[in-house]
This record gives sequence, structure tokens and C-alpha cells, in this order.
Amino acid sequence: MQTMISPQVIADTQADVITELYDGIFDPLAWDRVIETIAQNIPELRPTLNIETWSPQRAQIVRFANLDHDLVRQYMQTYSKMNAFRVATESAKRHDVWLSTDFVPQDELVRTVFWNELLSKCDDIRATSNNFLARSRNHYAILAFHYAYREQTTTIPSGMQLHRAIAPHANRAFSLAIRGTALLNQQRIDGAIMNLAVPALVFDDAGRIIRVNSAAEAFMATNTTVRLGEGGTVTSPSHLNASAIDNAIRATLSQRRASTLGLRGSDGMTVVAHFVPMQRREANNALVTEFIDVYEPAGVMYISAPSGNV
Repeated sequence: MQTMISPQVIADTQADVITELYDGIFDPLAWDRVIETIAQNIPELRPTLNIETWSPQRAQIVRFANLDHDLVRQYMQTYSKMNAFRVATESAKRHDVWLSTDFVPQDELVRTVFWNELLSKCDDIRATSNNFLARSRNHYAILAFHYAYREQTTTIPSGMQLHRAIAPHANRAFSLAIRGTALLNQQRIDGAIMNLAVPALVFDDAGRIIRVNSAAEAFMATNTTVRLGEGGTVTSPSHLNASAIDNAIRATLSQRRASTLGLRGSDGMTVVAHFVPMQRREANNALVTEFIDVYEPAGVMYISAPSGNV
């Protein structure tokens, strides 16, 4: 028999979450604690936080709680593009807390591939409550609770109560936090690359070089293996090297895998070029599964010092 979620549990969770939300203005880890607090206190709500940014860097951070890790991975790899709840996010108003069933009736949902192949295995989720934390040209963020069909008559009222109580605070805290966090993340990436002692070139998702560090500038001024090409690309005076570099960058972008090339210059010196994508990072514990995708910069090419005459 289903039981209602205790009003005291809802009140305590609300107080704890609001505290963490305002800590999140200055501490990005507080957003992790928001999801973990809800997941620990009211596991039936299965909270999810999805943050996407396009400027100053393109990235996505998604945190899922109390959902099967393998099914979450399948969602991220295969099913996110066919998410049947996306219709609701496109129709809902910016400041509302809404139920997916207002836009996607459950009898329609269960006829979709998304439900049949994923949600039916994931506690038979047929409804979500949601609110936007950001919805602009540069940022998209949404906080969602997921309701299993067998529990929804008791969990949806409690979930909506909590969601409506924390939503204004979440919106306010996120709008203040994102201004500093996105810039700080970009500065971390730039700082790590620009301070490398070895030559490093950063390229975007079209393969164009968007930044080089001082070591790369000095290297390309004197070497015979690598140079900047037309349209902001990286190439080589050697047609063989140029083709190999182009193929390595294409593989980095399309397959998101690292590769290494030995490049021989006309002076007989050989350098080693490493191509590294900004890959997905995945982590999970008993409660939360987290995926972090960084799309731009898309990858880095860095060069080992010349190995000597060949």
C-alpha cells in the first residue's frame, strides 16, 4: 500500500535544499548537494539537474539521482534525442513549475519508443515535474522530478509541493551563480592549456584553431613540421603531414578519441603531435550519476619536443 510522504520530511527537505541553493551562488558543489539532499530524503522523486551552456563555452552537465546507472548511460548515449518529455519543455512557460502530463498524456507516452525501450525499464516513469532555472540564448537549465507510475498518486502531490516551494529560490540562485561559474570554467580551461610548457593549440568543433599558447607560437615560428593554415586550421608544409594532421583532427571531432602522430620536418627533426578531445566525464555513486560533456573547445593538439635527427 502506498503511503503519503510525510509533511515534516517535505518541510525539512525544503529548508535544507534552500540553504544549499544559496550556497550554490558561490560553491558549484552545492548544486550536487541539492540533488543528493532530495534523493536521500525523498528517493521517490528521482531528482535530475540538467545544465547546458553555449557561451563562453559549450558544455553540458547532467546529474541523475536514484535512477539505474546503466539505463542513465543508455539515455545519454542513445535516447536523449528522442526524449518524449521535450515537447513539454518547449511548450511550458519560463517561470512555471509544470507536470509533463499537462503536455504529454500518459496514454500517448506509452506508445513512444522512448517509453517502451527506456522508461518502462526505469521504474515505469510516466510523469515528471519541472522548472526552468535558465532558458536563454547562452544557458539552458532545468530541475526535474521523475514519478513512477505505481507511486504517482501519492508522490506527485508531494513532489509538486516541494518543487513549487524551492523553484523561486533555485531560479534566483542559479541566475546569480551562472554568471561567475561559466566564466570561471572557461578560465580554468584556458589557464590549464595556456600555462603548459609544451606547444598547445586549441580547436573548436569545426577544427579551427581558436587559441594557441606562447610555447606554440614560438614553436611554429621556427619549426618545419607544423604551421597555421588557411581559415585558422593547423597544417604542415609537407602534404603527407598535412593529411595526417587533418585526419587526426577529424577523428578527434567525430569519434572523440585521442591519437598520436610522429611528424618529420624537412630539417630531419621529428616531433610527436598528440590530439586529445574534451571527452565526456562520467561518475556515479550510490545515489547520483553525473555526466559532464565539454563540446567547445572541442579538443587540444599538443606537441612533444623534437626527438632529434632521424
